[in-house]
Amino acid sequence: SLFKAVQANDAEPDSSKATAITLPLNSTKTGHEGYYYNNQRDLLDFYKITTDGDGLIQLKLSSGNGNNVQAILYDNDGTTSLGNVVTASTAYLNVDGLSAGTYYVQIGTYYTNQFAPYTITDSLFKPAQANDAEPDSTKATALTLAVNSTTTGHIDYYYKNHRDLIDFYKITTTADGLIQLKLSSGNGYNVQATLYDNDGTTSLGNLVTASTAYLNVDGLSAGTYYVQINSYYSNQFEPYTLTDSLLTYTYTNDKEPNNTAHLAKTLPSNLTTYGHIDFYYNNQRDLIDWHKINYTGTSDLSITYNLQPNISDGGFRNVTFQVYKDTNAAPISNVTFASATTTVNLTGLSEGYYYIKVNPYYTNQFEAYSITPTFTQTDIAKLKVISKGSLANCADTSSIVVKPSGSHAPYTLQLYRFGMPYGDPVFVAGSKNVAFSGLPEGSYMVRAYGDGAAGTAFGKTPNIAFEPVPAGLSTTNIKATSATLNWDTLGCVGYFMIEYKVHGSNTWITKKPQGNVNSYVLKGLTANTTYDWSVAAFDSANKIIATGTYADSVTFTTAASLIAETGNADEDNLSIKNNNSSIAVSVAPNPANSYFIIHYNITSQQKLTATLFDMNGKAVWSSGTINTDALNGKQVMVNQFGSGLYYLKITNNMGAVVGDAKVSITR
Repeated sequence: SLFKAVQANDAEPDSSKATAITLPLNSTKTGHEGYYYNNQRDLLDFYKITTDGDGLIQLKLSSGNGNNVQAILYDNDGTTSLGNVVTASTAYLNVDGLSAGTYYVQIGTYYTNQFAPYTITDSLFKPAQANDAEPDSTKATALTLAVNSTTTGHIDYYYKNHRDLIDFYKITTTADGLIQLKLSSGNGYNVQATLYDNDGTTSLGNLVTASTAYLNVDGLSAGTYYVQINSYYSNQFEPYTLTDSLLTYTYTNDKEPNNTAHLAKTLPSNLTTYGHIDFYYNNQRDLIDWHKINYTGTSDLSITYNLQPNISDGGFRNVTFQVYKDTNAAPISNVTFASATTTVNLTGLSEGYYYIKVNPYYTNQFEAYSITPTFTQTDIAKLKVISKGSLANCADTSSIVVKPSGSHAPYTLQLYRFGMPYGDPVFVAGSKNVAFSGLPEGSYMVRAYGDGAAGTAFGKTPNIAFEPVPAGLSTTNIKATSATLNWDTLGCVGYFMIEYKVHGSNTWITKKPQGNVNSYVLKGLTANTTYDWSVAAFDSANKIIATGTYADSVTFTTAASLIAETGNADEDNLSIKNNNSSIAVSVAPNPANSYFIIHYNITSQQKLTATLFDMNGKAVWSSGTINTDALNGKQVMVNQFGSGLYYLKITNNMGAVVGDAKVSITR
């Protein structure tokens, strides 16, 4: 009888690394070890495991017959043992801290005179933290760690007889402040972080933790720094999490270079300027700042100094502020303090430049500070308009040329369009012409500040308007009391203004059409009269109006009479038409000199009203509401009326016109 082992045999040959059977991750294989045939025993079985990440490799080995069987985990070379397990039943081998790679497992009986069917299972347990990208073991290969971000990595994991002993990260800050590193160990072993200066070797601080810890380094200038991660003990390994944060000062840094008096930059008058002193970077400290004040006043000068508490401990450090009129002489003011604020008042000053020197009282301390010089500015820059252009059409642009003077150079010029800054400021070293070109339609103004001037201490030009002049002026639909004024379309403007007058008069009347239109019906004109009219483009924003130039005026003459037999019903309410009334109205005498009498053929009794209108449509006489008989034959005195053509209209009590007649009065 043959009694077979429950476990299937392994495939031969597999007795060496070269012939190793692949054991996939998290899988199980069976085999026979130490079995005899033909004076030979199968003493070794080899398996190959390829991992796809760092972590712990676990081998589960089971003997199928109670004899001792052994499993050895080898490095990639197949000879360097990483651990072994022996069991006559079931046992586990756990080897942690291994990098991703290919490993080998050797199976054999523990005693050479034994044999065993076996079961082998492999498992890979990865850390929660993802690995860092290699290579990153030097400053040159450092991984970029963005400000205020988090990364993860593995340190001191093993593979091919090599351990990843160092990881490097590069942090580039854009502002002065405190760099904070938060480091967490993922397995309870000690991991270390060291913050280095830009050279990658000068240590600025370090921390060691088996859980989570913080490293805070304050007083650092903007720049590039490096972080080194390593295992604190050489026989340990750790997955880790690294977070960097930049805590900045609300008092921003001053503009460098300004470490000598001749490099001093002018402080804006009556405003606050911020700076940093003694902040560190690249093995250097900013030990001196120079500023200057362009004192253009006649009153006292007050200088307020403020210090911002350090982020790291909330405390203040001693800073010295000195004021010089002559930097080769003794300072006229000298204060050192380590508190929130202090003020220096200087009296009896003459106009000119004054210099402020800022330095730390102790060289290993740093501070964020502010300076506010306060005085009444009297010597203010002036601006002269040298030339200004015009616009031919909406697609055209124009220019303004100005020249600053007064106060002290350099000057800062800012162009405004409709009261809002237009473009960037222009800095002028001296009193010379400055051109602002490529300007579309609108209302412009230029402001000029002298060196250090601020607030209302500026010179400015008058508002300068660039608006295209309308073209294509024409007059159509000319009637006795109205006419249509036309011009070419201008899409870039806001609206138009019309001016008109009686030809020969000096008094212009203005009208504003609604919106951006290209025609306007002018009403209320006098018949048989010659008029001049023109139109200009306008625009407005922020309560500022850009006034255009009026086009060359054009002339037209209204129709001879308001009363047109074939007039348009829309011309006005007084136009006489051939009515279909059966009432024949006449007046006599006509023309009338002193009076006329109304006659008509109305026989029905009704209430009627007679009204006399002049040629401008104004009612000059009315009979009031009277009976038919009372109105027929009524005499109307005309000595109070001027010569001209009049219109008599008779209406009933419903307001309907029942008769009309023309009346000519000669005086």
